[in-house]
Amino acid sequence: MKDYQEGGNPDKTKKRYLLNTNSKKIHDLENVKGSCRIKIMRKEYMQYFDSLEDALNYPSSEHPLAQKCSFCFERT
Repeated sequence: MKDYQEGGNPDKTKKRYLLNTNSKKIHDLENVKGSCRIKIMRKEYMQYFDSLEDALNYPSSEHPLAQKCSFCFERT
């Protein structure tokens, strides 16, 4: 499987979205760029999600924590 820098998910979680609870950024593991620096992210800060909506509403919809990574979610 590809590594994060090439857009893959080496942990084989099959979940598409990764939240860095430290930086509060959500990464799209199908569209990761080298600037995301996921390879150096500490495991204790990694939270995986099946859907973007779930990631955006973490830990609750009343008190969301994160925003989309500007590299993974570039406007096209």
